[in-house]
Amino acid sequence: RLDRVVGGVMVYARTPAAAAALSTAVAKGLLQKIYLAVVPGETPDHDEWQDYLFKDSTQNKVFVVPTLRKGAREAALYFRTLETAAQDGAALSKVRVTLLTGRSHQIRVQFAHAGWALLGDTKYGNTTVAGTAGSPAYRGVALCAYSLDFTHPGNGKKMSFRVKPQNPAFEKFTKIPSEDIFEG
Repeated sequence: RLDRVVGGVMVYARTPAAAAALSTAVAKGLLQKIYLAVVPGETPDHDEWQDYLFKDSTQNKVFVVPTLRKGAREAALYFRTLETAAQDGAALSKVRVTLLTGRSHQIRVQFAHAGWALLGDTKYGNTTVAGTAGSPAYRGVALCAYSLDFTHPGNGKKMSFRVKPQNPAFEKFTKIPSEDIFEG
């Protein structure tokens, strides 16, 4: 699943049996998703974060809470900074994010909590909108599910998909990892 304001690759099942097999693969950590994000400032070379997230349905928002409490779930991710660039004299970082758990709004919430709210993510603390994201017409979050690897539930074939991020915020950067194969 992807938030409406996030772009990237997704997999859809054509049959209930395929949906069940994909759900099992997700639960066992066999479906690998990699995300790219753009955040303001300079981030560390790499880091791993573990937090507890609580989803408040009345506000339709997720929060980092200090300890495990009723309704909170553990959330973990790993990121690596791929590149830094400048925009209007300020630093931007492009990061590659691997989710170790899959929670609602996880990347957006954990980065905002650490002080790096994703560009264009006004819901979780980045007060700037489109201009900073690179285009006055763009209103999305600078987050892309750019890589998806899994085993086909029907034929057992290894499937790999990559997509080039469409958010204009990614245009500030020049490096493309050598393993990237863009489809679509």
